[in-house]
Amino acid sequence: MFTIQDFLALPSVKGGRVMTCQTEAKEKIISHISVQEMPVEHFLQPEELILTTAIGCYESMPVFLEFLEEARRAEVAAVVITRKEDDFYLPPQVLAFGETHHLPILMVLWEARFGDMVEQTITAIHRLEQAEEQRYEKLKEALLSAFVASQSLEDAAQILASFLETPVAILDAEGNCKGQSHNFLPSPQQKQLPLWMEGRRYGTVVLEKGQDSWNEMLLEQAWTLPLVLFFGREETIHTTIWKLKNNFLLSLVKEGLTEEKKGLARRLGFFLETSYVCMVGHFQIPQEVFWKEEEVEELLLDKAKQKKRQVLGTVHQQQILLFLHQKPLPTEEQVASFLDEMEEALQSQYPQCRCWWGIGEIAERAADFQKDYETASFALTLCQHSQRRRLGYKEGVLYRMVQQLNQNPLLVAQAKEALAPLRQEGAMGETLLETMQVYLEQNQNVTQTARALHIHRQSLLYRLEKVEERLGISLHRHTDLFLLELYLRMEGRGLFF
Repeated sequence: MFTIQDFLALPSVKGGRVMTCQTEAKEKIISHISVQEMPVEHFLQPEELILTTAIGCYESMPVFLEFLEEARRAEVAAVVITRKEDDFYLPPQVLAFGETHHLPILMVLWEARFGDMVEQTITAIHRLEQAEEQRYEKLKEALLSAFVASQSLEDAAQILASFLETPVAILDAEGNCKGQSHNFLPSPQQKQLPLWMEGRRYGTVVLEKGQDSWNEMLLEQAWTLPLVLFFGREETIHTTIWKLKNNFLLSLVKEGLTEEKKGLARRLGFFLETSYVCMVGHFQIPQEVFWKEEEVEELLLDKAKQKKRQVLGTVHQQQILLFLHQKPLPTEEQVASFLDEMEEALQSQYPQCRCWWGIGEIAERAADFQKDYETASFALTLCQHSQRRRLGYKEGVLYRMVQQLNQNPLLVAQAKEALAPLRQEGAMGETLLETMQVYLEQNQNVTQTARALHIHRQSLLYRLEKVEERLGISLHRHTDLFLLELYLRMEGRGLFF
């Protein structure tokens, strides 16, 4: 926790002084910081550090005291005042108000920059919050490890007692003790925290005494899932293992593979230090159809198992996350075939289900789960803004390149000039542009292009000749074809954004 004492130690606060409540002030917690002047109009928050020049306050004591009263009512951490005179002077009425109402008032030098104070304070608070979150995350991992190792709630209580430095007991929903740490003795000062998950109360964690240093929200987040696993070992084993693996996989793509995660991965049966192809999908099922994430995931993973595919996967908030491992490395066609299998499984259960997919890089290297997920997610975002149902890593790279080109006014003008002869033809020109777009999407395959456009092959050949004639190019010349595709991409047509 970030305190007033920590604030005074910041480089930007050099020479700051505590003017009131000197004994208790330094331990007061700061959660927010802002610069305020009169009138504050109820914009203050509890545990907020208020920076002010007190404009107009020194000239009017009622205004000054009103400002301080607003701060007191909001239960701010402290008020920090600076004066141009740099004399650290506060009127006696102000000092008396601070002492009487236990409101810490600080003063800093006029040369101190509020912007630097705000930046350094926010950075320090964020750093401390991250450290605290990591500490509670380690508690969660210790409890999960105990569960995976088939230890008891007695062991879980001992882990909690060591972390919290107070005796702990764990009760079930009926109040029966299922485990307690050494030296636990019931007492009137006990703190009882209910254990809830998904609307169901599993039990209660009893602490012999409470401490202000605990973050109850992080504490409950840390122990809820592991303790529910202990309580429902047999009843919820399928669901909870599913959640454990899903949470692990989600944390893996958000935070990357750490040494701590490697150990947990081995216990969960994940082999991570090899090549995987990442696929991120978004699916839509009609609102009137009931479905559950775990059922969709089970459907996909069962299908993969039937096809003898090695897959890590999860479903979260209508997003499918899959990592496919295959030796030798799969080709783009094999990845497409795998996604066909996944969609087939979904549509067997949900016939009206629609899917969009982003595909990460296919590379012979150890998976970088965080980077591969970001790459595939970016491809999915592009896919959802195009007419395609699947887009891969290469399309993402190409999109970024085209974006760079579109920042050059000369190149943009050149693209418009090159396509102008077709645009001047009105509806016919638009038809020819669309024809070229599909022709390039179909890798210059005349038969497939004619089928996609629902026209006769000879009609397509006629259109291609018209394109060559109007633009003065040859579609058999690689340079002309490359430039035409580039111009179309820069124009943002269909797949070409």
